[in-house]
Amino acid sequence: MGIDVDKGPYLLMAVLCQRADQDQYGSFNVINVLEQLVVGSDDPGAPEEFPGFRLESQLVVSLASGEFRGDAVISIVPTDPALKKLEAVSQEVRFSGEDHRVTIVSNVSLDVEHTGVYWFNVLLNDKSICWIPLRIGYHRGHQEPWLNLTPN
Repeated sequence: MGIDVDKGPYLLMAVLCQRADQDQYGSFNVINVLEQLVVGSDDPGAPEEFPGFRLESQLVVSLASGEFRGDAVISIVPTDPALKKLEAVSQEVRFSGEDHRVTIVSNVSLDVEHTGVYWFNVLLNDKSICWIPLRIGYHRGHQEPWLNLTPN
């Protein structure tokens, strides 16, 4: 069965975060939304080049059924700054119509080897419904935080 975007499902939320928890009433708490990360050190022995690291986080996707009823597959396809597709994850979900919500929380464990923007393409039945960017930067050396706030 095809999905008609005018009739649902409707995207409520798609976010990369440090942690997401579901409480006893079924509500989700999204903690520390990740939009950009700058890693680095003021240690004089820090490497000149970006050393890479392992990102451990969660990606939350929440949809409301609308008129759509039935099974669907939500997939997340990460892409590195060189536009190389990384390992995708998928989960089958069931929509029950009306205001029924489907929320998935996917663990993200990613070897970050380059600076730049990592994109997470969220697909519903192989159709892209949104892209989530995460910018990774590297800074070596001491910098006073207020220097970025000084007007030119």
